[in-house]
Amino acid sequence: MSRHDDLDLRYLKALMQINKHLSHELNGYLQVLGVQLTLIGEIVHRTQPDDSAAWEKLRVYSTKALKAFENLTGTTRRHLATTSPPERSEASLDLRHVIQSVEALLVPYFKDEQKELQVRLPDQSVMLDGARDVIQRALLVVLVPASLAVNKNERLELRLDVDGILEVEGPPAHQWLPAVADIIEDIGSGSETSATGSIVAFRIPIQTRTR
Repeated sequence: MSRHDDLDLRYLKALMQINKHLSHELNGYLQVLGVQLTLIGEIVHRTQPDDSAAWEKLRVYSTKALKAFENLTGTTRRHLATTSPPERSEASLDLRHVIQSVEALLVPYFKDEQKELQVRLPDQSVMLDGARDVIQRALLVVLVPASLAVNKNERLELRLDVDGILEVEGPPAHQWLPAVADIIEDIGSGSETSATGSIVAFRIPIQTRTR
């Protein structure tokens, strides 16, 4: 099995561990949308043209329905993107956006499990040097075990700096790092763990910054 094939297989396994929570999020938006549309239908059925209070309620419910539809659409697009064929294109892309895409996949899990996810990104762009698809898949494979190791009501924090160093702070490294150390090695230059074992830092390949 090639290195890319192994990454794709592990990526699918990671997705399987969080897809249930993505489905819960989709179902929640569908329920909100259904309720608002039902209320809109009832108001339209019984409202007189000069009933301003009823038409104001209709406006409020329609706004909520539109918001639920937008959330549903956005979540569905993210979900579909996770199962699209890998492109492995060497496009020059902002690493912040890659991490935000991974964050969007993890958020439903953290909400369901009553855990906290914090992501801190630099203000300036961090241009990725390599295949966006490979980096995004590798990051999800790395971060799912770290997320699963977080206890209820505790936090996982991700911090990216302008030099492409990503710090993962949360559960002790020995609980999740050994399972993904080879993936981190493939991404860049291996990892460093703090003395307390709660912070793991690794470098993601980025383009050379001009001073």
